[in-house]
Amino acid sequence: MKSHRAADQVTIVDLDTQRIAAHDNGMTARRVKAPTTQTGRRNLSLTCAFAFSALIFVGVALFATSASAATSRYLLRHPSHEHCKHGYVRSTKIARSHGKRKRQVWCSHHAPAREVPPGSLEWLLAHTSVAHVSEVFASETAAFYSGVRSQAEARHAGDNPKWVASGVTCETGYISEQAGLFGTRSWAYIWCGETAELQYVAEVRKFRRGPCTPEETKTGEPETCYPSDGGYKEEEFMEPQPASEKWKAGLQVDRESESANVLCGDLSTYVLVGNQWESTQVSRPVCNVSI
Repeated sequence: MKSHRAADQVTIVDLDTQRIAAHDNGMTARRVKAPTTQTGRRNLSLTCAFAFSALIFVGVALFATSASAATSRYLLRHPSHEHCKHGYVRSTKIARSHGKRKRQVWCSHHAPAREVPPGSLEWLLAHTSVAHVSEVFASETAAFYSGVRSQAEARHAGDNPKWVASGVTCETGYISEQAGLFGTRSWAYIWCGETAELQYVAEVRKFRRGPCTPEETKTGEPETCYPSDGGYKEEEFMEPQPASEKWKAGLQVDRESESANVLCGDLSTYVLVGNQWESTQVSRPVCNVSI
């Protein structure tokens, strides 16, 4: 507490409560409000601005939510002689009102389906599926693999034959080809395939060098038995070696043509001859399997 004395007026300043009492010639003391600083005014203004902005944001959000809900569906007041607007679907719901069950008819908005480009992967999967193509492939190749297996096992009945199949694998992708001088066109496909082989032990004829007998050396039969020609002869023998016969089949499903939105199932089968795959079908028509 500090006090300042003057000739006509005494002012008492209370630093704790910020009260100013003035005694002037015996008059009643007046309470004077402490002045607000400039920083306090600025903070108060910012707080009010933030609060006002938050109220505006909440109001806009609530309005947008209610507007969206109002436009996405609406209730038919007289469903017996009212119909939904274009682009809305009619649905019935049972609601409770004051403890009673009441039937309500709503019209819900449904956006139109996006048009899918013909020949695209999305279009292809909308007309069939990878699982369905795999099932069709297994059904169509069952007779093929059964026939080649029985024939191969009959040919190598005494060679300990063993049938090994890889299992069906499928994939999707796009095929591209040149269309005109400067353009290309592409279309999607689903492919499923399987390889199989019959493993067996085969007796392979081989030759090796052996010593000549004294008689063969003397007569020169065969000629290589002469000491001047090496003094040896070729001996033939059979050596068991692992061998196999291999086949493969594939089913490709895509768009039949650019002008027709029809699925085409093209099944092909091959056998491995030497190092090259050759078709087992004499005349192979295209689109030979129904999907």
